[in-house]
Amino acid sequence: MKRSDLSFTHELIEQDAIFNYIHGGNAIVTLESNTGVHRTYRFFKGFNSNFDKALFVKVMAENGVFEYVGMIKNNHFRITKKSAFPFDSPEVRGVYYIMKLMLQPGGYHDDRMRLYHSGVCSVCGRKLTSPKSIITGMGKECRRKLRISMT
Repeated sequence: MKRSDLSFTHELIEQDAIFNYIHGGNAIVTLESNTGVHRTYRFFKGFNSNFDKALFVKVMAENGVFEYVGMIKNNHFRITKKSAFPFDSPEVRGVYYIMKLMLQPGGYHDDRMRLYHSGVCSVCGRKLTSPKSIITGMGKECRRKLRISMT
């Protein structure tokens, strides 16, 4: 499977697909610029009841280890005390770019960047094989469980 097969490319569902994928609770995406610079992000749900509506964000470092960037709560990203990156870092700017892709009214498109998902369901982690699942980033059963329709 080519890398381009795993991207969110269908313009009519792009914004919803990105939002649903990231909010699945176990999402891994790669943001790539036209120059080939890329960063891989992990969005995951917290296990503490205080953070049951929060998503935490980590970015993969050069050594392959994910480092903490911040958290998303009520569709707002913020850096916390434990963040490994300053506000103006490329890692944080990447999270804001992804937030803009999934939340800006009417959608957001910038030809300078491309977003890829990891090819596994953002809910259960299984490999995605059907075209609809690859487009949405979630398997059929997980979409059904979360009541996400494919229109």
